[in-house]
Amino acid sequence: MRSEIDSLRQENARLIARITELEGEKMEVKKIIADSSAEIGKLSARIEELENKPDTAKLESETVELRERVTELQQRKLQDDNSSNSSPLSNFNSEESSDLPPAIDIVNEDQFNNANTKSLEEMEMDAFLSEVHKKSISNEIRKRNKEKQLLHESTENQTQVLPPITLEILHDAETIASDHQLTSGESKLSHKRKISIWLNLRKNTRRKFC
Repeated sequence: MRSEIDSLRQENARLIARITELEGEKMEVKKIIADSSAEIGKLSARIEELENKPDTAKLESETVELRERVTELQQRKLQDDNSSNSSPLSNFNSEESSDLPPAIDIVNEDQFNNANTKSLEEMEMDAFLSEVHKKSISNEIRKRNKEKQLLHESTENQTQVLPPITLEILHDAETIASDHQLTSGESKLSHKRKISIWLNLRKNTRRKFC
């Protein structure tokens, strides 16, 4: 009986030691879980930061595309200026060309290389300003073209142009020629007579329009 009690006491002591050991392992596992949670939090923050970080390659591509569009716009402006100088209204163009806004400065290589150091807001602001300046130049060019067109139309209105020979005039000429044949008995009008009839009709028509 006593030996059985001693055996139970030993088993109890062994179990108590095991429980103490498991408690220690439990505390260690909790610490590992806490460390893992902190690491997971850091990784999540890093992932979110990377997702919100601007795509540098995309921004560089957009910058290059914007530069190409600005260059193309400047070339078109130069072509318009050259064609305007060769027209009869070249004096007007030369006087008004000084009012056009200055061309956009192309970003030099150093500025382009430093584009990576700019913040996203700064790059968006630069692109916005370039777009506004570009629209300003386009509007100014359209304004100048409209002014040239109005001046050209005004010049045409000041020039007296004889009215064209209409179908009504030709019909009147044929009627007069037919009546002349019936009254005079001529089988065919001479060329000189036809010219005389046409000039009289043209003169009368011109008086109507004047």
